[in-house]
Amino acid sequence: SYTYNVKENKKYIPSSIKAGLSNRGEAYRGDNKSQSMLANLMLTYKKGFGKHYINALGLAEVQRVTNTGFGSTVHGFSTDDFLYNNLQAGAVLKWGDNTSYYNNPSLASFMARVNYSYADKYIVTVNARTDGSSKVGENNKWAFFPSASLAWVLKEEAFLKDVDMISNLKLRVGYGLAGNQDAISSYNSLPLMSPNGTTTVNGLPVVTMGVTRNYNPDLKWETDITVNAGIDFGFFDDRLTGSVDYYVRTAKDLLNFTPLPVTGMVGNIAKNVGSTRSKGIEVALKGTVIDKKDWTLTAYANVSQNRSKWVERNPEVAISPWLDEKDDISPIYGWKTNGIFHSLEEIQAYTSNGKVLQPDAKPGNLKYVDVNGDGVMDDGDIVKLGTWDPKANFGLGASLRFRNWMLDIDTYGVLGKKAYDSWNFRGIGDDNTSVRVKDVWTSYNPTGWYPGIAADVTGGNNKTGTHDFTLKNVHFWRFKDIKLTYMLPEKFLKRNKIASDASVFVDLQNTLMLTNYEGLDPEMEINCAPFPIPFTVVLGVNINF
Repeated sequence: SYTYNVKENKKYIPSSIKAGLSNRGEAYRGDNKSQSMLANLMLTYKKGFGKHYINALGLAEVQRVTNTGFGSTVHGFSTDDFLYNNLQAGAVLKWGDNTSYYNNPSLASFMARVNYSYADKYIVTVNARTDGSSKVGENNKWAFFPSASLAWVLKEEAFLKDVDMISNLKLRVGYGLAGNQDAISSYNSLPLMSPNGTTTVNGLPVVTMGVTRNYNPDLKWETDITVNAGIDFGFFDDRLTGSVDYYVRTAKDLLNFTPLPVTGMVGNIAKNVGSTRSKGIEVALKGTVIDKKDWTLTAYANVSQNRSKWVERNPEVAISPWLDEKDDISPIYGWKTNGIFHSLEEIQAYTSNGKVLQPDAKPGNLKYVDVNGDGVMDDGDIVKLGTWDPKANFGLGASLRFRNWMLDIDTYGVLGKKAYDSWNFRGIGDDNTSVRVKDVWTSYNPTGWYPGIAADVTGGNNKTGTHDFTLKNVHFWRFKDIKLTYMLPEKFLKRNKIASDASVFVDLQNTLMLTNYEGLDPEMEINCAPFPIPFTVVLGVNINF
């Protein structure tokens, strides 16, 4: 297969607005192109004899990607009329405002898989895979990733075969290795040079070059080791089906960059450093609630929980003293708070260990909690406030059919995700702000409960820069799709010889969200300037001939 993508970027900032005034207009044009060539050869073998069945597969695959691009930014326009269509009309072209790139990573894979089953009760699957990547070091281009799984279909055993209520029951276990080379970009295992400035030689401008990456021929694949166990079940002729899965996934030889001594020309080098481990459970259910000639109703529900921790950190990177060597991957550490000060008297009355805890505070400042009780707010009061990982993810959905009408509803949500309600408290500036600014404490609003504008001297001792004042446990339930479909009658299609089947539909996407979050969208990572997921209406026709 061959895939070719082109993305053209155009931008013009006119001098008539604040952002373009100082540069007298700014124009940018750039292109990004990507070509991907993929070739594979697959051989299969299937053979059954008696109660034995073998299904074997051999695969060879080669992929090569070429990415190229350029961009140019020009300033100093005498008119805004050209927009980005006449870059030569700009008088100022600075060094560094012209960019271009090229890379061509390649990947080759060979895989063999054998699936063996006996009497449809005992199933063994073995995979042997080897992959080669241009991204890793020359001493470790190739890596071997085996895997195996076992399954036992208990329903086929004599003690369950005649139990009508149980239509399916299967136990599964698996162990396998998988490689990852996408954590780094091309050429990071090679010595690299890049332009880093300009100088003058013999009266002529010359671009200077600097070393940007050191050579590491031993850089190797990142490896994920997964152990999993699960059960599949079905009841009442599979009107109720489901599965439960538990997994432990360990990532080792993480691809990352480790710092080098400051005396060198290069600040870091690509290396395999550290290991992490994720543990999780996933439960899924699906049921047919109604199954009539004119009516059918099916519903599904799933829930998952995952926790990721460090197994081994990069020994060459120092961590903050309050962090644990085997902490969560994304912990939140900071100071606890207890509201704000509303008066000077309240500041003097707020003591710990016989001392005024925040003597330099002003009315409107945050009140911090002296966790260790020593009368001083410092590193000893830094505690774990939680993690950025949610407590659980879930999905709910249903499909209702009445004759030729079909209604499909798909929803998903998150329980117990930590988030800062920073959208509601953007402060006072040149742009729009939330009405919550009325809750800020001032001398004119002495009952305000949000911190005022006075400098927080005590907060400057908080090395994490984090506290729990607006940190919340956020939950949300988003209705992703509500789709109504009308299927044209089969007799009508056959009589008029239009198509084998046809339908029209309207799909409402991101229709509704129920949440305790007060900002715009709890799924946005940067809530101070979010772009909410839009509500979309899609009208369509499906025709099969």
